[in-house]
Amino acid sequence: MENQDGFKELLADDTVIYAVLKKLHITKAHNDYDDLVSEGRLLYLKAYATNQYTGKRRFNYFFTKIYWGLLDYLRKQQRNHEVEAPIISTANEDWDIVDDRVDVHAGIEDAELLAAVRAICTAKEWLYVEQRLQGKKVAEIAAQIGVHPNAIYRRKARLRKKVESFLKKINFEGGKNRGSIR
Repeated sequence: MENQDGFKELLADDTVIYAVLKKLHITKAHNDYDDLVSEGRLLYLKAYATNQYTGKRRFNYFFTKIYWGLLDYLRKQQRNHEVEAPIISTANEDWDIVDDRVDVHAGIEDAELLAAVRAICTAKEWLYVEQRLQGKKVAEIAAQIGVHPNAIYRRKARLRKKVESFLKKINFEGGKNRGSIR
């Protein structure tokens, strides 16, 4: 009977779910939007079963439970996606699809440097590198993979630190522009 009451209340007013989605920067354009709304509804029912509050504290309780539940759900999805991400081969014939602007066959040093950068990147950072080499902007990359642009900027900053550290370690001689990340 308690679940029926919770379900009726949820159908009457589910603004807390949409408030959580807004806080998480999830829009209707997100690939998993409908799944996240459904997951939020399930989390609402779980929170309803354990709720002891009324008024504003009640809304805050539901918001917190749904927020952390959806955050866990998104993290799990992200981990599963990383595991499924294909590993890019380092064979020379495969590099042509990665970068149309630079002829990596022109110099072995370029291919070795690109392979070294690939070796220090996470799957997400390498996705950023691939997309940038194809000429895409940060906003386009973020929209394509369904994350906030700030997440892409953070990946870029982490990658920049890794590459700069790597270049210092090998005492890279090629000029400042060549080792920088756009």
